[in-house]
Amino acid sequence: MAPSFDCVSNLLENGSNVESWDARDDTQQTHLSMSFSAADDDESLSVLVQKESDCMPRQDYLERFRNRTLDLQARTEAVNWILKVHCFYNFGSLTGYLAVNYLDRFLSMYKLPQGTCKAWMFQLVSVACLSLAAKMADTHVPLLLDLQREDARFIFDAHTIQRMELLILSTLQWRMRSVTPFSFVDYFASCAIESSNAPPGALIGRAVQLILNAVKEADLVEYKPSAIAAAAVLCAAEEVVPLKAAQYKRVLSTCSNVNKERMFGCYNLIQETIIENSFTSNKKTQISGRSLSAAKTPTGILDAGACFSSWGSEKTSDTRTSSLSVEPYAKRRKLNEFCSSLFVSEVQPC
Repeated sequence: MAPSFDCVSNLLENGSNVESWDARDDTQQTHLSMSFSAADDDESLSVLVQKESDCMPRQDYLERFRNRTLDLQARTEAVNWILKVHCFYNFGSLTGYLAVNYLDRFLSMYKLPQGTCKAWMFQLVSVACLSLAAKMADTHVPLLLDLQREDARFIFDAHTIQRMELLILSTLQWRMRSVTPFSFVDYFASCAIESSNAPPGALIGRAVQLILNAVKEADLVEYKPSAIAAAAVLCAAEEVVPLKAAQYKRVLSTCSNVNKERMFGCYNLIQETIIENSFTSNKKTQISGRSLSAAKTPTGILDAGACFSSWGSEKTSDTRTSSLSVEPYAKRRKLNEFCSSLFVSEVQPC
């Protein structure tokens, strides 16, 4: 049976830290992605490598994009929006990566509806994933209404987002503390440096930036976090410390915890994103004048213009119900019934 969403909704409304909800796994986790210095020796690195597969989407996830049972364009738009809001609020890099990780894991395990509902469903899932990630990794989390910025096509009230958060939590079995590439960056950045010296901060910073830029590519889900981190450090070394790039390549290629073939496959992917970003860095997507279609607006989605005209408490969403688009009674009833069934149905394996 699916969990009761009402019984846990108060936790979200009171702003409880999601990290504490994963306490049942605390005995099995050492350093999991809460900082960039998690892997500080070979022993802790091995522990992280053993657990990293548990923090990835299902193995058939990428193939489902290729055979078009999943919409790659919808995923790309969702990730781009997440990263825009991530940049707007200056969230930490971990928040951005976790949000995309939650999105990919959820999409690989839960079958979303198709047709006219797909656009607003992807937007709702994106908002909920970003909200959960921010609660996990950032100290200051905006109100749910405020979080819906940067050309959000639909605006959802707080209660609707909270119900989606709970659906995501139950689908991911409340395992929100993920091993990420950032757990390995410090280790790999130090592996080619003499013990008396620390790796350049610029090297680590560039590697983190490359990882966050690369999450836009769906193909990245094919690689484990350790391979992503090693590849990013290698790419960063070629830019930041080019004289040591050959040494990094040699050391990382012989590291027992790194699959050499997978590392270089990921390296090529990151290099492609660098080239692509160099051509598109000065281009900004501008979306304006998009109206909400009444036929696609279920209960819980508010008028975008009305919501953004006043930023205040979360209770604002309760006073905006009058701005809901008018639509035929039968159609509204059908959409309402669909929304209700979405949150109370059991998780459907794909």
